[in-house]
Amino acid sequence: MSYHIHTTDAFIISTVPRGERNCSLLFITEELGTLYAHAQGVRVLTSKLRSHLIPHAFIHVSLVRGRSEWRVVGAEGLVRLDRLPTMPRASLLRCLSLAAHTTVPDDPHTNHFALMREALTVFMNTDEDSMPALELLTVLKIIYHAGFLPDDAEVSPYLGVPLSSESAQNFTPLLQHGLLVANRALLRMQ
Repeated sequence: MSYHIHTTDAFIISTVPRGERNCSLLFITEELGTLYAHAQGVRVLTSKLRSHLIPHAFIHVSLVRGRSEWRVVGAEGLVRLDRLPTMPRASLLRCLSLAAHTTVPDDPHTNHFALMREALTVFMNTDEDSMPALELLTVLKIIYHAGFLPDDAEVSPYLGVPLSSESAQNFTPLLQHGLLVANRALLRMQ
């Protein structure tokens, strides 16, 4: 029986060891949405996938759908998020965690991947002064795409604007109001 290999870009959100040799990984993928996958023998020192399947990495991964779970059959590291400066890394990891928790597993229609790839590019090239506004804008967009953000006359114009240092600077005067809107929406999501 042959299996179809799905190759896609993905963010690794977390890894969980399984026994002495294996691990399970949580991905946000470009084509398949959020999914869990099993990596066989990846914790062995001689594993070729070991250096690519680390927590908080942006990778190009090949997956096979088995009877009950996805399996990792190949990977190539693109960006290691642990090598980013502290503030952008922390902001991006918080946004990735929220994106993973608001995406339906194995459903590409509720996927936040494109937004998170855009955020990765912008977070890597933004000064620390703009980071709080940029992170809040990303959080608001995640909540909006998940369908939990109420209409707000002050925040809504920024939801359709691409993430950038400039949009973050323009949003800075609305930081307190945006934070209030985001917190109310997050409480509603629980």
